[in-house]
Amino acid sequence: MLCRMETSSFEEIARTLLHVTKSDRVTIRVQVPGLGFPVIAEAVSKGTRRIMGEPVGDLMSAPSVIAMVGSRRPLVQSDFGQVEAPPPAELMQRFGFRAQILVPIFAMENLAGILSVHASNPRGWSPLHLCASECTAELIGQLLGCGTVD
Repeated sequence: MLCRMETSSFEEIARTLLHVTKSDRVTIRVQVPGLGFPVIAEAVSKGTRRIMGEPVGDLMSAPSVIAMVGSRRPLVQSDFGQVEAPPPAELMQRFGFRAQILVPIFAMENLAGILSVHASNPRGWSPLHLCASECTAELIGQLLGCGTVD
């Protein structure tokens, strides 16, 4: 049996995580052969610029993504001015975020996507924020592993 998920379902998931983490942006990226990891769902706080549909270059070469994928664990960054594995400078400059939680999304043990939780200013992330992000990525992975996205 295949689960068919509309992107509006993923947008609702992103909105819920935005609320729980009190962040400025949540994006769900899913790997698409030949296209990399486009944003399929996004939630933003009032006044925050959207990323969806914007070209962002090769995310897989970004030190932050390399670190997250290599460890197969979330990457928590409270202040981009003090990190060893920075996100792409283009994303920081164009979209103005300064802190993030990046979580790999796995479907059937394979990297299927990236969940990003962004903040416009440096900030600490609580254990609740990290747990909610990890649980959300796991849910998305399970949904992706059982079907297709429309």
